[in-house]
Amino acid sequence: MVDAETELVSISVVGMSLNAVYRLPDATKADIQNLTDARVAVAQKSASKVCVAPFASILINEFGATYTYAYYSKNKEYLFDLKLDRTTCAQGYRWQ
Repeated sequence: MVDAETELVSISVVGMSLNAVYRLPDATKADIQNLTDARVAVAQKSASKVCVAPFASILINEFGATYTYAYYSKNKEYLFDLKLDRTTCAQGYRWQ
């Protein structure tokens, strides 16, 4: 478990892309009232940590790496994904 609500299912690296798959083990797609709001909240939380972490920041900003996160429900229903890269890690980027 990554936190009380999120389970890491898999992680892979292809070239300069790190791809992580997460599952919300206690939630179905129907449990989430607004997927856009959920995505924005998760993206802001992730960006505030990953984009400033020394190692990740160097990979993203100096080497052009991309971190991609995909989220699924407990029933393996696709919920949303997000991408952290130079653009989305730039100060002032607004998630939509």
